[in-house]
This record gives sequence, C-alpha cells and structure tokens, in this order.
Amino acid sequence: MNKFFSIVFFFLLFMFSTSAQDCNVEIGEDDIVQIAEGYGSSRSEALEYAKRKAIDQAVGSYMLTETQTINDDIDYDRIREFAKGLVKDWCQIADGYDGYERMIKIKAVVAKEMVYETLMQAGYEIVLNTRKIGDNLKQELELEVNQTESVKQILKEIKCDNPFIYELKESGFGRIEKKVGTQKTYDKTGGVIKLNIAIKPNFGNYLKTLENSLRNISLDSYKDDMVISFTEKDMIYFPFKEKNDIKSSSWQSNKLIFINEIKESSFESNKLSKFYKRQEISKKGKIRQRGVKGNSSKEKFLKMFKGQNLHVNASIMSFEDPTLVYDVKETIKSKISGDYFKISIEKKNSSEIVAEYYGFYDFNSGQMILDGLYSDEKIPEQRKKKEDIQFVRNEYLNYNYFLTKNLSSKSKIRYLSNQKGSYNKQKFISTASILASIVPFVYALNKYNTFESSVSAHGFSSDYNPHQTLYDASIIASLSGLAIFGGWRWGLSKSPFTVLKPNNKEDVTIFCSDSDFLKSSIILNAEKQGLIDRTHEVFSWDILNEDFSNTISIFYTEIPIGSNQMSDDFKTTISSISSFEYNDQRNNNSNKYKF
Repeated sequence: MNKFFSIVFFFLLFMFSTSAQDCNVEIGEDDIVQIAEGYGSSRSEALEYAKRKAIDQAVGSYMLTETQTINDDIDYDRIREFAKGLVKDWCQIADGYDGYERMIKIKAVVAKEMVYETLMQAGYEIVLNTRKIGDNLKQELELEVNQTESVKQILKEIKCDNPFIYELKESGFGRIEKKVGTQKTYDKTGGVIKLNIAIKPNFGNYLKTLENSLRNISLDSYKDDMVISFTEKDMIYFPFKEKNDIKSSSWQSNKLIFINEIKESSFESNKLSKFYKRQEISKKGKIRQRGVKGNSSKEKFLKMFKGQNLHVNASIMSFEDPTLVYDVKETIKSKISGDYFKISIEKKNSSEIVAEYYGFYDFNSGQMILDGLYSDEKIPEQRKKKEDIQFVRNEYLNYNYFLTKNLSSKSKIRYLSNQKGSYNKQKFISTASILASIVPFVYALNKYNTFESSVSAHGFSSDYNPHQTLYDASIIASLSGLAIFGGWRWGLSKSPFTVLKPNNKEDVTIFCSDSDFLKSSIILNAEKQGLIDRTHEVFSWDILNEDFSNTISIFYTEIPIGSNQMSDDFKTTISSISSFEYNDQRNNNSNKYKF
C-alpha cells in the first residue's frame, strides 16, 4: 500500500511540473516567426536544439526573400557562432517524449535586423535584393498615399449636416406663485410657457454611407455577424464565417468597426449555440445552417468571462496607414458628438421674434446646455419671476443609448481564437494535486491506526504512538496542499483566457448606426416622481404614445413671458445652427455661456 501511495504521489508531482505554457509571444512587424522541434537526452538539450533549428529556418527564409545569396552556399554552423541572442522570444507549444528522447516544440521569434547583422559578423557579403525590396516599398507607399488621399476625400465629401432631429411640445402655461404673509397669490404680470424638447438621432445614414465608402478602399475588411463581449477592463470579438475567422486570427492592426445592427444586446452564454451557426451546402445541394464546431469552448469562455454579450452585424476594417483610423474617429466625433441649436418664439402671422434662446446638446454625456444653464434632475421649489430661463431638467434618457456609448468608449479589443488554452490540463493537474495532497495524511493515518497501542514499551505512557509526529506533520502538509491546489482550481473558474487563447490587444474605434436599437417606451421622470399623470397635456405628444420611439433624450424647461405678450398667439420653433452663430451669441452674452 505504501508503494502504491508513493507511485501516485510522484506521478502527480511529475504531471504538475510538466504543465504546458500558454504560447503567446510578442511579434513585431519585422520579426520572423518559426515553429521548430528539438530532441535531446534532456529538456534543456532539446530546447537548445529547437532554438538552433529555428535560427537555421529564419536565416534560410531571410536569404530566400531578402537577398540574392543561394541557400546552398550557407554554412549554418559558422553562423550559429555569432547567433547568440538571435531568438528574441519563444514559447512552448508541446513537450514530451519521442521514444527514449525528450522532445520540445516551440514558437520562436527572430528579429529580421539581427539576422542581417549576424550574417555580416559571420563574414558573409550580403547582396540585398534591393530591386525586389524597392518595388515592394514603392507599391506599399503608392497604396498608402492613394488610400490616405481617398479617405480624406471621403471624409470631406460625405456630409452630416443635421445629426439630430429636434421636436418641441408646449405643455401649458405656468403661473408664478407669490406669498404675502400666509396668503398665496399669483403674479398677474406674467408667467411661463412649459416646454418639452425631444432629441432623436439622424446620423445613421451618414455612418452607413461612410462605412460602405471606406470599406471599398480599406486594406482589409469584411462584413459579418459577430459576437462582441466586453467587461469594464476587456473586450473580445469573433466573427461567424469561417473565412473571416481565419482572417482575424492573423490580422493585427488598428481596427475600425461599424455596427449596422444589434441583434442581441445581452444574451446568456448558454444561448450562443442558437445563433452561432454557419451556412453549409449538403451533398444534395441544399443550404442549411449548422452549429460551429467548438462552440462549447466559446460558451465556456463567455460564461467565465462574465461580460455583456452582444450578437451584432458589423463591418470591420483597417488601412495601410494606421493613423487613418484616428482621422476617421475624430471626423465622426466632430460631426455627431454634439449639436448647436436655437429656440425661437415669434408671433404668429408675423415675422416679429419675441425671444431667442441658444443651446448645445452633448451626445457624449446626454446633457443639454440652454441659455447658459446645464440640465439636471433638480425640481425648483417654486417659480420666480425672472426674464431668463431658470432651469433645464432631464426628463428622459434612453437606456439603450448607454450601451452604444459604452461600446464607443472602448479603445482596445482582441480577437478570440479557436486555439484551446491550458484549462483542461490545469483542471486535471489541480484536481489530481488536491487528491495527492490527501495522500500524506491517509498514509500517516494508516500508520497511526495500525500501531498496537496495547503494547507499551517500558517507560512510555499507554497512549504513546511513535507515528504521532508523522501524523501531525501530515495534517499540516495536507491542509497546505488543499489550500494551494484548491486555490489554483478555484482560480481557473475565473480565468477565461485559459479556455481559449486571444490575440494581443488592438486599438479599436467603434460606431453604431443602428438607430432602431434605440427604440424603447418612454416614461417621463415627472411621471415617475408623481408630478404629472397620464391626463397631463404633454401626453398628447405623439412620441409619448408610440410603443417604441428612438428618442434619445427629452428635456423640460420654462420660458418666461410677460402679460403684455399674453394677448398674442405665439409659435415656438427649434432648429440646428452653426457653431459660429452659437459662439457669436456666447461672446455677446458671456455671463450666460460659460462652459
């Protein structure tokens, strides 16, 4: 029995010590990546052989593509004398035995510049294939210049004149209350017009036109259904079509994503298989949808990732010049991040303007500035007689808006590959190690119990047991093992990237043109707070009676009006204005427009 425990214990320790590494390495633009296997009597000897082989392969590849030197003329033994440090990074793909020899398989990263320097130090006269290199550089430069000019032209020509639609609703006349002593009365010289302002998006077509134009000239792109999942600190994606999955696995660049449709805004991980499918043509020529192989691993990842899972249809693209993504981002933000507007009150059947109020709607924050006042959710205790607007209240904010803004605020994303991580192996080893931790205790307990306590040596007490020390030590060892390996096993449940390996993080810019996603029922804050009910005149407004409206925000304010104007009929209008017109008013009324 003792022999059995020893074999089990040492087998599990060996399995733990030879656990595989996650094979992720940093790869630069000019690096040469090689997969190489090495063999030897020990792991270190096999690793050294694998690195040498990776160097040989990298040098051969460099000679073939960059120089006019023939591979047959290369003395690899001589080059290796000067190749110290040529492998700048590596990771282990596999480790095991091939017969009696130790085998290791690695992914090695070799810097192209270091290959050239090593060849020069080894005494080779390198004749670079400059014509081929020059032709390639010229083609890349022409592509970059043409692409840059085309993108700038597109950004200039595609207009977004009115990114938002405004609607007004007058909801009655308010009187100004006065208090004289204990008696309440109302001011007879004026009052306020109760005004609601609704804002809807009008930039969907602008984004879709921009998306189609940019995709036609981008370096790489595709349009597909995909899953995007994000947490506060991380965001991943993977497309549905196999060809796009393959492209994404080796596509490292600054990304631009246009979301055309949000099909599911928050689905549970176990629902993935219902829509994560690919079209397949049967032998009889029929097109059918079939679940993607390995989607169980994706489900497990999403369950452990604990992000907000979205099923979307989107275009993803990149450019030869990576800075173009930032140019596109800044241009779009300047067009849709906010809008200036003017509210005009004029007499009906007349061109006489009674009053004008200027404002700015901030799409990023969902707030409004009107007549120099920031909107908030405060309710004034009572109206006061003033010539200016006293407050601007947030009456409604679309909750779906927050999701689109959250996506747009993300700056990093990574592709979730189909390459399995070390989760299963770590799970097995940690579980086995938990069991192995009990072995010392079971062994010591067996020894302790089998001792014949009835046979007492001279000079010792009747409860003496020579295995007591071993027994006590086994308890400490087993508890320590349970704590360490149990913690490891528990930590795996919070380590989604051990299930599937992601690519490195990439810069990303995301815009959403799906205005239909914003459709939801509108409930006014005033109704929630019991200030008004459904009999209030504001509920004659069409947008409040729609089952679903894509209204982003509604604001409430009160426009002061004097008694001398009450005999007239008024028309209230709202319209977009330029930043120049707004700034003119801001300069003329500097005390009001400080922000």
